Amino acid sequence: MKLLLLPLIATALVAAQTCPESVVRASFTSSEHQKLYINGGRTQTVGKKAEDRSGFFSLDLSIAWPKATPAWKKLDPLPRLTNQTGEASITLSKDGATLYVAQGLAFLPYTIATNSTGEEIAAEVGFMDYFSLGQIRDTETGKIYGVGWCRVDDSTTYGNRPRCTLSTFDPLGPRKTISTSSVTGLEYGHNDLPNIQGIYSRSTKLLYFLNNSTDFAGVSGNKATISQYDVAGKALQVTGAIGDIPDARGGACFASAFDGTKIVLAGGLKQTSSNSTTGAVQSDVYLFDVASKAWTKLKDAPAAFAYGVCAVSGDHLIVYGGYSEYTVSVNGSIVYREDGSANGTIGYNNAISILNLKTNTWVDEYKPSSSVLQSSALSSLGGMKTLMYSGALALSVVFLL
Repeated sequence: MKLLLLPLIATALVAAQTCPESVVRASFTSSEHQKLYINGGRTQTVGKKAEDRSGFFSLDLSIAWPKATPAWKKLDPLPRLTNQTGEASITLSKDGATLYVAQGLAFLPYTIATNSTGEEIAAEVGFMDYFSLGQIRDTETGKIYGVGWCRVDDSTTYGNRPRCTLSTFDPLGPRKTISTSSVTGLEYGHNDLPNIQGIYSRSTKLLYFLNNSTDFAGVSGNKATISQYDVAGKALQVTGAIGDIPDARGGACFASAFDGTKIVLAGGLKQTSSNSTTGAVQSDVYLFDVASKAWTKLKDAPAAFAYGVCAVSGDHLIVYGGYSEYTVSVNGSIVYREDGSANGTIGYNNAISILNLKTNTWVDEYKPSSSVLQSSALSSLGGMKTLMYSGALALSVVFLL
């Protein structure tokens, strides 16, 4: 038996991939140390109607790559739902092998590896009872939650208290059921828009919602608030907070970190006048500890962003896309500007920014944990029999030939 010893550098060499068009309000979903998927979004030129985009891309989170050449991959367009209008949202399955393309209360399973679709699943319920963008995935059970329209209805027993619908889709259930319920007291912000953001915490088994997370939140020094929701007990509770409490805002990055023991809040749009005519895009970043309820301010992002894409994988926060400046014209129509340009296009932050949450440092390279790198290297060797050991700077592989 011959032994052939070859060095295998721990940092993967990533060929330049097709980069997604810089957009706002793209649908995205991610699985830690696996993939970040981005679908659709919008672009707009000042004075012209916004245009929907349909590009579908993945970003590999299982390997290391420099932010100058991220591991993007352009994928085949996603299938469309039977009655789909505009772009649908996307959510990953528990095992990360299936994407659920969703709009309203209809779901279409899409198997990523085989580029194939399953049977469309739909439920006929009330107008308010549908999934909005930014669905919440329970990473342990695979259930998918979504907040629908919210309203204050004086004709009901709820009185003047706001209430929102919470829909639940269980793709692993015996009948792949979709159910809905009302969440009383969940605040929705401006114009009843269904833009409430939420995450699931593996640590506490609870859902966490960022309140007032729609356009024009944050005027007059209002602070961001987080509510926790027990799905089984149907109990909503405002968590309270201490520390560096951020201002209220819409379009922020709101993501679970470190198995749900922390929550990241970054960027977003904050109202800057009481008549809702101007807004300021933010670059600040905060970390919320779900146990102590304490906010900690981290280093600001290199550029302000709102309604972009974000994901947490291991120690790293990754942000991409979104716009960096926002105004409203005299007649009330929204105007987007790129870096202050009067005739720029929307979709500003087309470069990835990476924050190491543990060191509180914006870095030039994404690195998954060492165990993920070793697993990725092993799987890439195919059917060869191998022995692998790791050192501080590199890996070595012994091929048994």
